[in-house]
Amino acid sequence: MIVKQREKSILIKKQEALLRRLPKNHSKYSEIEGDLGKRLAGLNGEYSMDYYLNEVEGRDYYIVNDLRLYYQDQYFQIDSLIIFNSFLLILESKNISGVVKFDPHFQQVIRINNGREEVFPDPVLQAKRHARLLSLWMKDKKLPELQIEYYIVITNPRAVLQTLSSSEKYIDKILRASNLPDKIQSLRSHYTKKIQSPSLKRVSKELLNAHVPLNTDLLSQYSIEKEELKKGVICPKCSAVPMHRTCRTWVCRSCQFKSLDEHVEAIKDYGLLFSTNLTNNKLRAFLEIQSPKLAYRLIKQLKVPQNGENKGRIYDVSKLV
Repeated sequence: MIVKQREKSILIKKQEALLRRLPKNHSKYSEIEGDLGKRLAGLNGEYSMDYYLNEVEGRDYYIVNDLRLYYQDQYFQIDSLIIFNSFLLILESKNISGVVKFDPHFQQVIRINNGREEVFPDPVLQAKRHARLLSLWMKDKKLPELQIEYYIVITNPRAVLQTLSSSEKYIDKILRASNLPDKIQSLRSHYTKKIQSPSLKRVSKELLNAHVPLNTDLLSQYSIEKEELKKGVICPKCSAVPMHRTCRTWVCRSCQFKSLDEHVEAIKDYGLLFSTNLTNNKLRAFLEIQSPKLAYRLIKQLKVPQNGENKGRIYDVSKLV
């Protein structure tokens, strides 16, 4: 049973919104585009891993995806945690291409692709650390003590895997995604001491309650001023901005595309990049419209929570993002 679905992270959504609003000739555009590309590649790799997880037999386990926990003044994130009634399994997905060399001696991974060499931190060491922190976190929460296994899952079938280690214990921690169902079956045969199902549900519930999504202020991270971003409703067809509001319809002056509710996407961008608290005045300024009545009508249609009265009314658009 999947108790936390995998989906686009709030950080990916923010990066997508930032690229929509940032002029393409901006000095930070390429950097943000590259960062987003890496995150989307990672997400696609996780989806590839999920494909093989669907082959795991039985329904007596819980899957928690994209889990981020806080312990001892630090956060740690797990791509997938599978909760069996006899052990826990941490899976870290790596969507890597080219020749990939694992070097535990120097705690690094060397990737050679198209003649370019890059160095990354050792994911096996990272997963081992996450397992240790998870064990301490569970002990602190007085949850059942279960053995925690961890594996690095290589989701790109064309990656050439090499290792500079002779340690079978280390090498065993690296899997092709296609080998995942067999590995899990082997682990389930090995761990036979089980806890009761109610305890299993409690573990999953505690984990979900403790999850803290990564929510970065991208404008500060990339040193971008609010005034540098494009305002208005963006045309989904040609990306021209702003669309013009006429006769209850948004019209693109560039390609003549029409839409009834394209302002919703603009409000989402505002919530992602600036604040999920929105006033009538801020909405008009961002959509580049003049009428307070029109702004009120547009935000009212969304049926979002609100507080205050008249000019002091604040709308909470967090459910949109």
